[in-house]
Amino acid sequence: MPKRKHPRAPRAPKGDVEVKVDPKLKKLYDELVAVIRDASRKEALDFDRRWEAADRIVSHEPPLYVLGGYASADAFYREVMEEEPRNARRYVRVARFCSPDDETRYGTTKLDAAIGFVEAKLGKPLAHPPLPVALGRLRVPVKDGSKSLEDASVAEIAAATSKLTGASRKRESTPARAAVLAELKKVAPLRDVTVHEHGGLFTFTGVPISAIRYFIGVLSRAKLPVSKK
Repeated sequence: MPKRKHPRAPRAPKGDVEVKVDPKLKKLYDELVAVIRDASRKEALDFDRRWEAADRIVSHEPPLYVLGGYASADAFYREVMEEEPRNARRYVRVARFCSPDDETRYGTTKLDAAIGFVEAKLGKPLAHPPLPVALGRLRVPVKDGSKSLEDASVAEIAAATSKLTGASRKRESTPARAAVLAELKKVAPLRDVTVHEHGGLFTFTGVPISAIRYFIGVLSRAKLPVSKK
């Protein structure tokens, strides 16, 4: 299980986040934070419970972390979860799609790589559980054939994923996608956002909640080609 080695970042003052408190949502937030704190005492056993609770806080609409005085998911991850946001998002994804038994059997690093591989095969991010394929039946292409998830290394899974996403990017190099990517690269918090285009639709992965306003501005500025009907 991952070890939390990162120092706490300063917490934003309560006054920085103004929110009308719904007593029911505040109660839910407090209950989930209590789950996180309890699970943190025995993390090797309760990794799944801890990060599922974090997922519920961050994914809730509206986000529940504002009830704790945090302006963004990243601030919540650093302060409450004591984890860097990049790692936290991986752990949330693993807890969302995988069982505690999976986490014990394969480890979080391999599971995160496997989820990325499945998304690359689908050509789009996974919206919600369950995974479309049982992990025990997943086959990872390698140089001399394929391997089971258990036998494949993280490097082999990453290589298979890169091959798929590379082909996907080549297929999707349309003027519209290129225009959006060009604008995203101009904004530091949005440089890692992934853009998928399929069937006349865009899907985006990895848009930070704290950068939503920038993201909307980027989309409005992108010079998309005029469609010909």
